[in-house]
Amino acid sequence: MKRYPKRQFIETNPNELVKVMLAFPLATIVDHHQNVVFVPLQPDELGTQLSGHVAAYNPLVNADGQDIVIVFSGEDDYISPNLVPNQYLPTWHYKKVIVKGTLNTIKDPRLAWHELVKQVEHVEQTESSPWKANSLSLEEQAMLMKQIQVFTIDIDSIEGHFKLSQHKSTEHQLAIRDALLAKKEQHAGTQKTTRDAEIIA
Repeated sequence: MKRYPKRQFIETNPNELVKVMLAFPLATIVDHHQNVVFVPLQPDELGTQLSGHVAAYNPLVNADGQDIVIVFSGEDDYISPNLVPNQYLPTWHYKKVIVKGTLNTIKDPRLAWHELVKQVEHVEQTESSPWKANSLSLEEQAMLMKQIQVFTIDIDSIEGHFKLSQHKSTEHQLAIRDALLAKKEQHAGTQKTTRDAEIIA
């Protein structure tokens, strides 16, 4: 049986994989009971572990010690045959990172809170006025921790599926890139014109 996807679409560079996970943290998780949930996850500096938290009623609460599959979805674009010359058939460009690992719930309240504080600091770092979990009172902290479950995921394997016309010439790839950028700029301009028209109206 032929390998799927083809080898040229497999990305193994850890730096490239972590880039996708950091830029698009909302992951799709499938647990051992085939529950599908969507959770933002944060990779550690070594790229060997992910961390996150869910509401207490989320099915992942029952996945302690279980194997799970995670998919991070990066940017994707439809490539029309009319986009660039010599694009004979339609296709789709995408970046996906597939992780397999073991989920471990953090049962120690102090460790769970410490991990949650780190997660909040990570997602708040780009805000002009970052919110801090430690701004909550001790009573509010205790109430919050009763409503969520903090966990880590030990990564067993990680692989990227990056389909970006790698089997085409460099010139063709660059032509697609430039055409997509122009298309997005045009779309952004159209959106702005529409918003301006709505304001005037």
